[in-house]
Amino acid sequence: MLGVTFYTPPVHQPGTYPRFLAEKGVSTIISGGMGPKAQDIFAQNNIEVFMGVNSEDPEHW
Repeated sequence: MLGVTFYTPPVHQPGTYPRFLAEKGVSTIISGGMGPKAQDIFAQNNIEVFMGVNSEDPEHW
């Protein structure tokens, strides 16, 4: 199923966002960019990352 859902995230600490999103059942995210350590943590939580997406219109990427 494809869709857009907005959540209020927890306070940012290293590793909190991947765990938070995994608990919500997220399997894929789109991002403007992130470092290799963050990518690793998302991968450890079985979340696929697509980077380099224009934040102005990510739905039409």
